[in-house]
Amino acid sequence: MNHAPRCVLEEAVTGARLQLDPDDALHVTRALRLGHGAALEVLDGRGRAYEAHLLLGSKQAGPKHAVFAEIGAQTRHAPAPGEPGAPLPRIEVWAPLPKGPRAADCVARLAQLGVTLWQPIITELTEAEARADGEGRREKLQRTARETLKQSGSLHALAIHAALPLAATHAAFAGLQVRLDPYSPAKLSHCLQAQPSAGGLWAIRLWAGPEAGFTSIECELLDSFGCQRACIAPYVLRIETALEAAAAIAIECYP
Repeated sequence: MNHAPRCVLEEAVTGARLQLDPDDALHVTRALRLGHGAALEVLDGRGRAYEAHLLLGSKQAGPKHAVFAEIGAQTRHAPAPGEPGAPLPRIEVWAPLPKGPRAADCVARLAQLGVTLWQPIITELTEAEARADGEGRREKLQRTARETLKQSGSLHALAIHAALPLAATHAAFAGLQVRLDPYSPAKLSHCLQAQPSAGGLWAIRLWAGPEAGFTSIECELLDSFGCQRACIAPYVLRIETALEAAAAIAIECYP
């Protein structure tokens, strides 16, 4: 292993002593067999990384079986995606969540690519299962997104917001908006290559519909937002395939 094991603690600041998530605690003590005082890297998911040391529960450190991280100096910092100096563009996904376990798989892959935000939308043709938007489901997906930071070393976590009806969304966005459409003659890469930064922010919002697609009224609404239409492949892709490919193309086109 060429780096200290990573943990994600959103409250991390220098000097804090924070209890690890039970799954992280089990991983570092059982799977990795780390002992008291072992080195860790703690990420806050908002652009900062800290050196830290493992503290096993004791009368001094806390409950007997608890595991803590003592946060030291900040070691890394990265601008938010899309900002000057950032290694990645700001990529937002506005699309219905896939059904069942496909949602977690898609979130994990987009988080690894560095996508900034997934705003689930509910369209007229969104299936009932995909409309489910309980707080518990979002938390599980957010946890999946955070887990990828430990593997990738990225400093910014993918955020997942509460679902919105498409009709309740608005067009305000400082960047390029693209509706993924397999029937468009324009390729996504061509749209992105012509995209300048807006006020120092290089950002793209990717719109994708449910399996049955957007209705004509919804397409007109997105057109009113100034969305360009672009394709990835000349046939219909599953939503997770389309979004992953689109995010990779956006990263490749990032100046």
